[in-house]
Amino acid sequence: MLKNSTYKWPFVFALLLHGILFSILFIEFTTYHNYTEINKPQVNIIKATAVDQAQIEKQIANIKAEQQRKHQEKLARIHRLQEAKLEKIRREKELQKQKELAQLKKRQQQEQHRKNLLALKQQKIKMEMETKRREEIQKAMQQQIAEEQRQMAEHDKQVQAEIDKYKALIIQTISQHWIVPSNIANNISCQLIVNIAPGGEILNVKLVRSSGNSILDRSARSAVLKSSPLPVPKNAELFDNFRQLMLTVRPEGIEG
Repeated sequence: MLKNSTYKWPFVFALLLHGILFSILFIEFTTYHNYTEINKPQVNIIKATAVDQAQIEKQIANIKAEQQRKHQEKLARIHRLQEAKLEKIRREKELQKQKELAQLKKRQQQEQHRKNLLALKQQKIKMEMETKRREEIQKAMQQQIAEEQRQMAEHDKQVQAEIDKYKALIIQTISQHWIVPSNIANNISCQLIVNIAPGGEILNVKLVRSSGNSILDRSARSAVLKSSPLPVPKNAELFDNFRQLMLTVRPEGIEG
């Protein structure tokens, strides 16, 4: 009895252990089978959905292309109609322009004819008055010329008077600085060219003709240089007469 009990429990334990293992294997197999069955249809559904979407997009693209083509045809038709309308307007304007030009030409011809008649009339009047007017104009011109000549002569006289005045002042200034050398013959002379700047400053004194006596030549040139600045007119027009001054120096005096 004890011996049978000893073998009974291990046997029962073994049966339980095998039963548990079998149950675990069955559950895993069932789970894997169910998982496979569930996922497989989803792949097919996704694939079918992707195919249907591509077809739909293609159809949409075809529809859009057709709509675009019809739209372009409509625009082209509208453009042709507009061009035809504009061409009609252009022709009408051109005809109107030609009509207006013809009317304008006619008015211009009439106006020109009127002007020609008026010109002939004026020419006749002018010819009748020409002799008298010519005499009056000639007389007036002669009077004007005479007056202008008188004014010019008066102006030249005033200018020359100013030139003479400043030449006299310049000669007087130089004479005051010139010590005439002794024992010099009165019949000899030298000529100097004096370059003068605005304001009277002497730029250069050049001996252009010697007297034959170096003492006279040097003393004359020295006197001119010592006289700087010379008295010259401030008026630019008058001063132009003094930019280059020719002086003749002799023992008895200086001439400009």
